[in-house]
Amino acid sequence: MTAYRSSCLPPVPASVANASRRTPIHQRSFLIGSDSSRRPVTWSRSEGIADASKASALAERAVDTYGRVGFYEQEVEALEVAARARLRTADLSAARAHAVRGLRLAREINDSLYESLFLRSLVRAADRAGLGLERERLLREWGALARDPARTALEEWWAWAQETVTWLIDEDHPERAHSFYLDALFDRQAAAGVDPLSSPRLRDQARDLEATVLIRAGELEQAEALLNRGVTYTNRSRLLRAYLALRSLAELTGPGRERSLRDLSTLLSESWISTLPIELKEIAEIYSGEHHHRSGRFELARAALEPAFRRALERDRGLAPRTSASETAS
Repeated sequence: MTAYRSSCLPPVPASVANASRRTPIHQRSFLIGSDSSRRPVTWSRSEGIADASKASALAERAVDTYGRVGFYEQEVEALEVAARARLRTADLSAARAHAVRGLRLAREINDSLYESLFLRSLVRAADRAGLGLERERLLREWGALARDPARTALEEWWAWAQETVTWLIDEDHPERAHSFYLDALFDRQAAAGVDPLSSPRLRDQARDLEATVLIRAGELEQAEALLNRGVTYTNRSRLLRAYLALRSLAELTGPGRERSLRDLSTLLSESWISTLPIELKEIAEIYSGEHHHRSGRFELARAALEPAFRRALERDRGLAPRTSASETAS
């Protein structure tokens, strides 16, 4: 058994453990309506606000239909889509109402998967509403469920761990976040009897999460070493590398500085930034703007920063969605 009480992630085991779980509605289709023309409707985190608005309207219709006929499992699934879609469109009041109703129903029918999904939505709604104490309370409630491998699949445990680390970072406790992260890995392995990071996808996410915590703690060399041990690049690891490169520019001169600027041009290429989901694109645009500014290309810096600036204004006016760092798997 691999121990996790250190800052170094262990090597990938030969076998990959796959957690069994019932597929939630955001990964499959569901039928709306009752006539012969009904068709499957799907929605995922990667789709835009217009799709999220459509998904919320369709899901809310489905909730009413399933509620009337007593199809509780289908009702709880539709409520999860409605809550998540309302979060995407920044309608926090509606998102919270759907999630509270869904959580109550999930508990009544003993569906721990959807209980976890609704707690996840409630945590994010509290985060975006600036309700710090509510966010902490919900994370503790979610943790009581997530820590039990008999009731919570690996994916939901990992979602809870990521959200808790993010909360501790937001509260300016990076050292506590790092300790929690390592303890959570150790405890899950001890409870489940398998390496929680057997999946290469989760291992990549864990590396990026730990590197983020180390950067916030000021341990830049450790963060860089951790990222350099990665076998594959993710969008997040690429952004973290760009951040570290920007931080190091102040200490570089001559050929070393020129080489670092060239590396940043590669890391922050426009073609790559254009493919990013919105919550990562905004960070990349800010880094790209700083890179252009450090290179003396002031007009390009302004062009790179303007889209991020516009979205920040829209968020302040309540016109754009807020997406937490853990929502997008890279």
